Amino acid sequence: MGLRPGDRIDDYLEAHFSSNTTVVIPEGEYQWRGGGLTGTYANANLIGDGDVVFRFPDGQSNSASILAESDVIVANITIRGTAGRNKHRIRFDARDPDATILVHNVNQPDGGQDKGMAIGYYVGSQ
Repeated sequence: MGLRPGDRIDDYLEAHFSSNTTVVIPEGEYQWRGGGLTGTYANANLIGDGDVVFRFPDGQSNSASILAESDVIVANITIRGTAGRNKHRIRFDARDPDATILVHNVNQPDGGQDKGMAIGYYVGSQ
């Protein structure tokens, strides 16, 4: 299953981003509805290669949740779209005391709608 700019990326992430994998997303803009980034991962990397944009519809909210049992890297991705007033966040949580999550150059520059629950990132505690 190939991936091209303009494609909806949720199913691609669901199929390919898993433990013991490195998924490199080619430069471009992809439609995203919040799917494919919820689960527990070990030794997993999601890396944007160049200018990578995940665009979700303005006003939509989602709650992606990346839980790490060991090292996880998410890097070089811009998430575009104004978050809705409902809870909107990406949760990063190291589930094991020796686990790490590196979030590098992951941006959400469009913010949220007025006084909503859009907090961008949430880092849980054990």
